[in-house]
Amino acid sequence: WPIHVHPDDRAQLQADWADFCANPRALRCEYRTHPPDGELRHYTEQCVPIEGAVGFVGTITDVTDLVNARNALHKTETLFQNTCEQAPIGIVYADYHGRLLRCNQAFTQLLGFRTEELEHWTLGDLTSGEDRAFAAGELERLWRGDVDFVDIEKRYRRRDGTVLWVRTSTALVREGSAAPECSVEFVRD
Repeated sequence: WPIHVHPDDRAQLQADWADFCANPRALRCEYRTHPPDGELRHYTEQCVPIEGAVGFVGTITDVTDLVNARNALHKTETLFQNTCEQAPIGIVYADYHGRLLRCNQAFTQLLGFRTEELEHWTLGDLTSGEDRAFAAGELERLWRGDVDFVDIEKRYRRRDGTVLWVRTSTALVREGSAAPECSVEFVRD
C-alpha cells in the first residue's frame, strides 16, 4: 500500500507504522495519496492495538473535502485581511457600545495612533465633542434598524489633539439574517 502514498508523505508514514508495530499504542496519522488518475486525496488514519491479541483495529477516513474547504477558507481569510489592511481608506469595526474591535492601518495613520493605543477606545472617544451626540444618535438609529447605513460628516480628534473632518459610512455586519455582530465604519479625510 505505501506505493500509493504521496512520495512526500511516504517515509514519515512508514516510520510511524514501524514505530506502531514495535510499540503498539493509539496511532493517528495524516497523509496524501497520489493515485494513477492524478487526483490528490487526503486521509487520516487511526489505529489502536487489540488488547490480548495480535493485531489492531483502525479506520481510514478520506478528509479531502475538509482539507479543500479549510484551504478555501484560509484563502478567503487572507484575502479579507489583505483587503482591509491595504485599503486606502480607514476601516474600523466597533461593537454596539462603540468599542473599537479592529481597525486598519489607514485608520490609525489618519488619526496618528498606533493600533495598540486604541485598544480601549470607543468611536465616541474619538469623535469631537461638538459632533458626539449627533453621531451617537445616528448610530443608534442604525442599530435599531431604522436605516441600512449611516453616512455623515463629523470631526475626529487626532492623537496630537488636532481636529480632522472626516466622512464616515457605517453599516452593520451580520451573518445572513442574524442579529448584527458589529458595525463597520469606512472613514475618509
